[in-house]
Amino acid sequence: MARPVRALALAFTFILFACGSDPGGPPGQTDTDGDIPPLGTDGGTPSSTCEGTETRCLGMVFQTCNDGEFVDTQTCANACDSGLGCVSCTPGEPVCDGNTVHSCNADGTIGDQVEDCGLATCGGGQCQTDCTAGGVDLIYVVDDDNNFLSFDPAKLGTAEDPFTLVGQLDCDAGRELPGGFGADRGAPFSMSVDRTGIAWVLYSSGEIFHVSIEDASCQDSGFQTRQGQYDLFGMGFASDSDGASTETLFIAGGAYDDRSPGRFGSITNLTVNDLGEIDAPSDFGPELTGTGDGHVYGYFPDGDDPFIQEFDKATGALTGNPYPMTGRGDSNGNMAWAFAHWGGDFYVFLTIGNDGQVYRVDLPSGEETTVIDDLPYRVVGAGVSTCAPTGSPE
Repeated sequence: MARPVRALALAFTFILFACGSDPGGPPGQTDTDGDIPPLGTDGGTPSSTCEGTETRCLGMVFQTCNDGEFVDTQTCANACDSGLGCVSCTPGEPVCDGNTVHSCNADGTIGDQVEDCGLATCGGGQCQTDCTAGGVDLIYVVDDDNNFLSFDPAKLGTAEDPFTLVGQLDCDAGRELPGGFGADRGAPFSMSVDRTGIAWVLYSSGEIFHVSIEDASCQDSGFQTRQGQYDLFGMGFASDSDGASTETLFIAGGAYDDRSPGRFGSITNLTVNDLGEIDAPSDFGPELTGTGDGHVYGYFPDGDDPFIQEFDKATGALTGNPYPMTGRGDSNGNMAWAFAHWGGDFYVFLTIGNDGQVYRVDLPSGEETTVIDDLPYRVVGAGVSTCAPTGSPE
């Protein structure tokens, strides 16, 4: 690769919705007034007696009153409303229509779109964000040949290859940003992974693409390039608090040709929020990684004195003690780097010339170990979700 390229782990927070049945009693067993139907003498079966034009839902069966007895009128395919009968959705509750979340109108018809789940899965009226996707707890990397791979640190030291090829990236990126090498098509620059199993891959065109960790399929995120002072940046998702299911995507970078640590910010609803200038003894902006217990760390690949240090998520100020790494050659040379946290350790993927290595840095001791010294991939991006373990897995 002819230029330094950065990487990392990231995620958008999706709004959670929950579908439910009518309130006031067992699911689907409320009458038109929302009262609980009288129970029979068998300890729980709703009474079959009724009055007038009373209607109710018994599970997915819509019942009407006929001569003082409830009778089955219709079995519903999607939802049953005690007043409306069979409907497409429960009024007032969000509903999935394909892979998009919609509101439900008062008459039980599907309303306006609320959210597009993209490469995530819509289920139960929400975009799934609960770490259910297979492999969402692994590190993911991309190399300069567009190989998109998972990396399982638990396989290190075993006979199994920790890398598994997911697929080839083929994102429809535009021209590289001015100040680079003028390539007709941008290349992967940095990445992160959210809790739904979507990798956010930043290209040197400034575009962010959503990539599935299941098959490497790619979709444009709709992110507007070159917002504020952020052309290119490292990325990392971090939980909003220890163990929280919500997360924020943090970024660190600046202008394409800026040789300074840059600025620290976040992305919310595809909008960049600037949080502060990065004050660090480095000639390069950092790669970021976040954790499930709410921390954000940066790897600064500064010449012969690289280091790792935590960020204050509110201001971008460096906090705590740095974790210095031993000299890794000249960052001005032909080099690529990427960075992620997993299981209480940091993993640094580094290439100088044709030599690639993976280093593990223990947290909190700072002990550094070379775990792979013949890395077969020139890794230019790495990302991990907040579903990954924060301590040593048992």
